[in-house]
Amino acid sequence: MSHYLRDAFFDGLNTLDTEDLLQAIGEHIMVRGEWEPGVISPSLTANECRLARLKIFLGDAPQPGYNRIAVRAGAPDAISQLNFIRGFCMEGAVVAAIRTALGKDRLWGNAPSLLFRWRYKGEDFLLNNWKSKGMVFAGHPDMMVWPEQMEMELVQIKTPSIFKFERVERMGKDEALRSYRAQMATELYIGRKMGYPIERNHLFMVTWEGTPKMKEPHCNIVTMEWDESMAMIPEEIGREIVQDYDAAYTQGRWPAALPPHQASIFPCLYCRYPRHGSFDTIGCEEQGEWQRFEETGETRLTVEPPPANDPQIITRKRRLRK
Repeated sequence: MSHYLRDAFFDGLNTLDTEDLLQAIGEHIMVRGEWEPGVISPSLTANECRLARLKIFLGDAPQPGYNRIAVRAGAPDAISQLNFIRGFCMEGAVVAAIRTALGKDRLWGNAPSLLFRWRYKGEDFLLNNWKSKGMVFAGHPDMMVWPEQMEMELVQIKTPSIFKFERVERMGKDEALRSYRAQMATELYIGRKMGYPIERNHLFMVTWEGTPKMKEPHCNIVTMEWDESMAMIPEEIGREIVQDYDAAYTQGRWPAALPPHQASIFPCLYCRYPRHGSFDTIGCEEQGEWQRFEETGETRLTVEPPPANDPQIITRKRRLRK
């Protein structure tokens, strides 16, 4: 099925020479993005684990003192690295191609320089009184465009594996939105609260795979129209964050992690925090170690254990006092 963004992408690819496209991709990825902690972002709303969600909101690194992007289970991950590079580079290619085909005037902005940021002002007590100022909702939409009918639209660019792409093509729109609905709705919510008359968000899925036997690249676009009920998604996540934060810092009761047996499946398998601790990593439930590192710069991994041949004997009285 034809779509103006799909057609523009193909036209731009055919118009730009390879060297020009590579230069455009390079310029795009050289702009460093800034991910602000302490805000409700589109990616945060897509996280299914309340513990991981709160830790990300607080800015906790994958391991205390060790912060980088391409991490899985607290350690560097080569596959995650390639997935990030694949996505960032394709985003640059899509932006360059569509800008070439549609013209600069119809492309209002793109990530990472395009920033949506809005502080909550409404009737919800928890969101309105967060830190006495109001909860902040913020994100970096991939693209904001004017189509021919002059209704402002967002574009979220995804570069899934060919396996994910083909599964979406087989199973249809619902399969795609099952993964990305929360992110798309949150982007629409923030943009509209800022005053932009945004009517819809397009999920632009494209893969790098292709052969000369194909007539055109693998590209699929799923459109989600704005509905007022979508405001419930980011606002409910915001309320849960406030509730979990209060419980953690007033009662010492952190959100429960997902069951241990899920460590080898989604979403735990893809999480930046290890589900289980070990001699080399600190598990997601060991929240005290992140707090300990902030206060002392140490964790159980950096402090020498007591000698095995000289065990420390703790008297019953000391145990009770502790």
